[in-house]
Amino acid sequence: MPEYDPTERDFGRIISFLYRKSLVHVKAALKRFNLAVGEQPFFMLLRCYDGATAEALCSMLDIDKAAAARAIKSLEEKGFVKRVRCVEDKRQNKLFLTAKAKAKFEGIDEALLEWNAVMMEGIDKNDLETVFKSLLKMQENITNIKETQDE
Repeated sequence: MPEYDPTERDFGRIISFLYRKSLVHVKAALKRFNLAVGEQPFFMLLRCYDGATAEALCSMLDIDKAAAARAIKSLEEKGFVKRVRCVEDKRQNKLFLTAKAKAKFEGIDEALLEWNAVMMEGIDKNDLETVFKSLLKMQENITNIKETQDE
């Protein structure tokens, strides 16, 4: 195993910095819409997968069921999500966005796009594509490690 050299590029530190700063910005932006940072991924996923189960959303987001249950319950209490008993499997509920939730998409999209524009300012599109592909590969590497540890 190579020795750690703090002067070398530290991807984890940079990713952590970007994550923390993004969290602060997104949290402030979402507050206008009465959304918490932990609710946002579910809110946005249901936009594409309206009618998904909580279990399916957990799988897509790689989030534990307890955190998902809290976020979904909060979204439901705010009137953004409604549960409908699944006809095929009475033990499951399908989750649907309400009209109230759908009315917020444009503003939320705008807030998230503004932040992305700040982060990507001055970076060539080809470089951004390379960064994105590299981050996806890092995600895949970590997912593969997790899956082998779970076995």
